[in-house]
Amino acid sequence: MKRDDTTCIFGLDLFGVMAISLVLLAQCIWIFPQSSALISQLASLFHFIGIEILLVLAGFLMGTMAYKQFLNDNFGWPIVWIFLKNQVFTILVLYFFALLSNVLIAVGIGYPIEKVWRYLFFLQNLASEMPAFFPESWVLPVIIFAMILFLSLLLVLHVFLRDQNKSKIYLGLILLLIVLCMVLKWFYNLTIGESDMKQWDRELKSVVIYRMDSVFIGMLSSWMLYHFKLFFARFKIIFAFFGLVGIVFIFIGVGYFQLTIEHYKLFWNVLYLPMVSLFLVFFLPFLSQWRKVSRLLSRPMAAIVKISPAIYLFHFSVVLQLLRYWLLDFFTTPKQLVGFCTIYLILVLMIGTLTRYCTGRILRRQSCL
Repeated sequence: MKRDDTTCIFGLDLFGVMAISLVLLAQCIWIFPQSSALISQLASLFHFIGIEILLVLAGFLMGTMAYKQFLNDNFGWPIVWIFLKNQVFTILVLYFFALLSNVLIAVGIGYPIEKVWRYLFFLQNLASEMPAFFPESWVLPVIIFAMILFLSLLLVLHVFLRDQNKSKIYLGLILLLIVLCMVLKWFYNLTIGESDMKQWDRELKSVVIYRMDSVFIGMLSSWMLYHFKLFFARFKIIFAFFGLVGIVFIFIGVGYFQLTIEHYKLFWNVLYLPMVSLFLVFFLPFLSQWRKVSRLLSRPMAAIVKISPAIYLFHFSVVLQLLRYWLLDFFTTPKQLVGFCTIYLILVLMIGTLTRYCTGRILRRQSCL
């Protein structure tokens, strides 16, 4: 998500950099032979929490900007269109560039592609398990559909409830959409039979209709911070502490108390993911007010955040898979694999920077036409 000047905050940049760093760190850990189940689980944890931060942070940034636009007396379709254009077009260009790259690579190495047309309309994981092709792309449809659904309904409510309290309309819509996602999860839990973590990962964790609530929870937090700014400023450390305790419970306490999916389906299928989002939101009062920091830190953070969408879209299926296909057989010892990881990270940063620069040039030229 793009941000306006009021949301260029070091704490939020740090949260975004942490998210993409956890995803890349997980990929680096998986490159090494997994001699320990604990290390493999730790990598899975890093990858999972990194993605969850991206969803919540996208919702928070989108909600912060959308709410300001909604409070504008001139709110309507032209403002919604400009908002979507400013926030989505850069990411869409990056996405289709990444999709085209994946298609060319798959054709070049003879990898079978299933239902590629779905990827053109972000339907690859709308209501069911997505194909194995371009697996990291599942996050973008969640954010895109959440944004379009919310803004469309907000526009309709604005037309029919023009004279009503805007704050209550906005809040009510967010809560309604969160409840709707929870209900869909509950129906899924009723209809699913025996389940395991692999099935949960494929059929629920990465499916749009079950995951949009993470974005909406991030949006809810932006509304609350807007209206109760002084309260959250006063207790920001306490909220961050409870967020940390919650994350520790989710990832350690769940195993300690043996809350397995085989015996606690309702917890995993309905409650687990919203709880993770909620605990991550608890960090936002502290991070959103962390503004002052040395430029030696703030500038690199801002630069990485700027290229993070490109890094995410190209880091696995394009960069890592090609490196594995061409070079991994030549790296066998631990020291050599460290070198492989270094090459991987350098290439990810270079390609992320290059593609972000190219898409920026394309969009600037388009805006001048």
